[in-house]
Amino acid sequence: MTQMLVLRPEPGAEATAIRAAALGFSLVVAPILTVTGQEWTPPAEPPDALMLTSANAVRYAGPELARYRTLPVYAVGQATADIARAAGFIDIRIGPSDAAGYRRVIKFCALQRVAAMNKRKLKEKALRSGGVMGVPQGFRNEPYE
Repeated sequence: MTQMLVLRPEPGAEATAIRAAALGFSLVVAPILTVTGQEWTPPAEPPDALMLTSANAVRYAGPELARYRTLPVYAVGQATADIARAAGFIDIRIGPSDAAGYRRVIKFCALQRVAAMNKRKLKEKALRSGGVMGVPQGFRNEPYE
């Protein structure tokens, strides 16, 4: 039996472990990060849409995210879309599996993306040319204790 090491943070680690066990893998779950929410300030100018490149944006961005429920949401995968729908978002589109792919798809709207703090600088630079308004730090990845 092949042994698999699962390093992703919870709740994703457990979900991955369940899927992998169903495929016959022996598992060691050892998350290396913990996801936590943090306060953030939405931009003064309202965006045209919301980009969700992680389900953790919905889980941890706090009550400020609710102001965007009426906007179109671009989610990078079905799991992120499902969590957004459960949080009250209605107009959800599932597309490319990464933010850079969305930059190529969405060219004509002011897009608000809520990201993890430690990814902000790299992704904001990569996306700025594609109409992304900014990347507020709605959640943070920290070392697992």
